[in-house]
Amino acid sequence: MKEWKYETARDHGEVGVKRMESVRREMGLIGAVTCRIWSMFIRTYLRSMHRLEVHGKNNIPKQGPFVLVANHTSHLDALILGSLASETMRDRVFSIAAGDVFFKDGVRGTASALLINALPMKRGKMGRHAMTDLRTRLVEDKVGYVIFPEGTRARDGHLGDFKAGIGMLVCDTDVPVIPCWIEGAWKAWPSNKKIPNRGKISISIGQPKTAQDLSNDMKGWKECAAQLKDAVLQTQNQNTPQSNQVLAKNH
Repeated sequence: MKEWKYETARDHGEVGVKRMESVRREMGLIGAVTCRIWSMFIRTYLRSMHRLEVHGKNNIPKQGPFVLVANHTSHLDALILGSLASETMRDRVFSIAAGDVFFKDGVRGTASALLINALPMKRGKMGRHAMTDLRTRLVEDKVGYVIFPEGTRARDGHLGDFKAGIGMLVCDTDVPVIPCWIEGAWKAWPSNKKIPNRGKISISIGQPKTAQDLSNDMKGWKECAAQLKDAVLQTQNQNTPQSNQVLAKNH
């Protein structure tokens, strides 16, 4: 029989709003139940209201660690990507969300944490220690992350440049990064609307990539960001088989 081992929770000592805003936050019983119920509701909503069509779902690993990256045009995007997680990973996939929007106040932060399992990223103010916490948790706890490397929603529906932060998370690791392209979410819920409209949405999921050959420094981070942007663009309207690919190191 395997010896039972007790490990202190990463968020031990953090309570209330501070716990919800912590990148070390772990899913408690209430959070797990809420997340499961909300996940079922969202899946039903996406099927009925947006006739969600998924291509290449087999490219998403059944277990962590992994990172899903995609274009970002709508608040629906995080809900769509989160709904793709396997049954065993459903409460272990975290959406990396803009801290100044989703964690603007205690009520909004708590709702974001409980409903979409969001972890805050302060745009333009994310310290190296916070990124290190996210990276460590990704690798050691084998969780999944949903990340939009543009850093904001595209107001015109076009893909912008990816920020180097994605490289800080995955460079010099073998964590699979799965590029995704979401089509139709911008029309269904554009940034200038308060509530979504009916409208078909589809998502294409590309082949997993790894950045194990890219250096964990600014040069490697930028190379990773640029190559993942290209991978997301290539994923448009394509249904690809599962196959791991290594991001190339520029010489």
